Amino acid sequence: MILKDLQARPKTDPSNLIRLRDSVYAADLLITAIGHYNFFTWLNENPSDFETIIKKLNLASRPTDVMLTYFTALGLIEKKDNNFYTTEYSKEHLVDNAEWNLIPYFSTQTERPIVKKMLEVLKTGQPASWGGKENEMDWEKAMERDDFADMFTAGMDSRGAYFAPGLASNFDFSKYNSIIDSSFASKNSVKTIA
Repeated sequence: MILKDLQARPKTDPSNLIRLRDSVYAADLLITAIGHYNFFTWLNENPSDFETIIKKLNLASRPTDVMLTYFTALGLIEKKDNNFYTTEYSKEHLVDNAEWNLIPYFSTQTERPIVKKMLEVLKTGQPASWGGKENEMDWEKAMERDDFADMFTAGMDSRGAYFAPGLASNFDFSKYNSIIDSSFASKNSVKTIA
């Protein structure tokens, strides 16, 4: 998919569709944190910095960063002075002994295959299989297959086409020849042009 005009916008707003797709694994991450770690009860009793959370709960760094970012975006936790705290929202619904406690409701879903994979990723930091299938290769290995790489790249291109106009309209690219994802560049020793 190649946009002819990077500042053009679609006639209709696909935000809700993109949110639905982007949230595919989000519920499973929340279920994992609640059902396997009782995370919000623990954090409510132990406001902690990032390193302490990783150490005390025996979690891998990268997926924990994703988890904390997601929970902050949901308004379930907040960061103050380098420590993470539960919010009133999570205290009312996701902490043991709360009057409106939803922990048992979320915990009924801990046996979902993707929740099990999410638990494994949080513990190890290693990528899981793409769709959560038992005998499927992990995402990094799958990307070595042309059919999977083509499908994944096409998906990211279509999502990127929606975000491109906002980026193109708000940043002066006139002094650059190309743009490379900095996380990809650092991992793969690609030099970015700046």
